[in-house]
Amino acid sequence: MKDTRHMIVTETEAKRYLRSQGYMAVNILPDGRWVCVAPRNFHADILSGTLVGVRTGWDDQWSYTNIVKAVTALLTWCDQALTADLVDEQIPSEPTGWHRHVPSNRRRDEEGNEWIEL
Repeated sequence: MKDTRHMIVTETEAKRYLRSQGYMAVNILPDGRWVCVAPRNFHADILSGTLVGVRTGWDDQWSYTNIVKAVTALLTWCDQALTADLVDEQIPSEPTGWHRHVPSNRRRDEEGNEWIEL
């Protein structure tokens, strides 16, 4: 059997696969990253990854207190990325409004104060 974990997949294949895994609001940013909302039991996450090896996991993860905040943040981020791409500006590197950035363990409160919890 062919190992497909590190193959480059098309945007359509990536979206189809991510939706089949239960992810919501699946989009592809102009820089090629896929982004989506992952519903969880007591919160929601925005996940992002590359089209290489989409079936092996994600590269980044931001946590939100609820799914409405996550979907709103994701759609805003996608809109900002598209606008930035159209006017040849830098695409925002991450969404806004999250309370925890999982890979770095950065935390943010409602006022926007940020810290790293060790």
